[in-house]
Parts: sequence; C-alpha cells; structure tokens
Amino acid sequence: MSDTNRGRATPTSFPDIGPTVPALALSALTFIAGAGAGFLVLGVSGWLVVALLLALGAAAVPRGPFAAILIVLLAVALVAGGRPGYAPPLIGLLAAGHLLVAVGSLSAWLPRRASVQLAVLRRPLLRYLVVQVAAQIVAFAVLALIRPAGAEAGSVWLGLVGAIAALALAAVAAPLLLRPAR
Repeated sequence: MSDTNRGRATPTSFPDIGPTVPALALSALTFIAGAGAGFLVLGVSGWLVVALLLALGAAAVPRGPFAAILIVLLAVALVAGGRPGYAPPLIGLLAAGHLLVAVGSLSAWLPRRASVQLAVLRRPLLRYLVVQVAAQIVAFAVLALIRPAGAEAGSVWLGLVGAIAALALAAVAAPLLLRPAR
C-alpha cells in the first residue's frame, strides 16, 4: 500500500446496505395515491383537476398543507355526493388519505436525491397495514352491518363509535403522555 492511500476508505470498503429505492419514489407514490383517490371519489370532472394539482403539490412539497387540503376536498365531495354506505370511493379515500399522510411524513424529511433502504420502509408499511385493517373494519361495521334505516339514526351510531374510539385513544395515549421525561 502506498503512503497516499493509507488511512483512506476505498469504494470497495462500503458495507452492503441492501436494496434501495430513490426518495423520489415516495413522492411519486404520494402523487399516485392522491390522483387515484381523486379519480375514485370525483370521477372525471373539473374538480379532478383541482385534486390532481393538490396531489402534485403534496408530492412536491410534502411539508405543505396540500395533502390535508386534498383529503378534506375528497371527504367533502364524498359526503356531498350522497354516495351512501361502504362503497369503493370510501374505501379508496380511507386508504389513500392515510397513505398520503404516512408517505408524506416520510418524504418530508428525506433529501430528494437520497436512496432509501427497503428495510427502513418495513415498519411504516406494517403500521399502515394495521391501521388500514382496523379503519376498514370499523367503516364496514358502521356503514354496512349496524346501519339503521333512518338517516338520523346513522349519526347516532357514528357518534357512539366516535366516542368509543376517542375514549380508547385517550386510554392508550394518556399513560404515554403523562410518563415523566427521561
């Protein structure tokens, strides 16, 4: 070994980090989720253009408000459209809305030119799947199984399920929040 190479790392000495994806793939996934949800909920209309622009904004500026505005737009369109029950637009909105937030929070802190290990994405993916299974089961139970005939009776059940969910969240979060800092 010559004196000029002593103490320097050579390119062959880097450890193998496993398969990676570019960080831009997460931004692309954000756009695809937003565009897909927009098409499911809005169909082909002028509002779809607004949804596509918001999805593009959510992908380009993940720390911005675009994902939240897109989710609110799609939720209002779903409710105002009068599509009752557990239907594909609701299923898509639940899945895509959560995916927008989950992937956006990951891509918000990654440099655009970074490479992300697939192993790093395993835990967020498992979290996403667990939350989605629970959300879809609750939505199906409320909208398909225990939905009463009257329109005002549905809001009673929705309020009851919301109150139970809020209590469960408080029961889980309170011990974590009240724990002394280390």
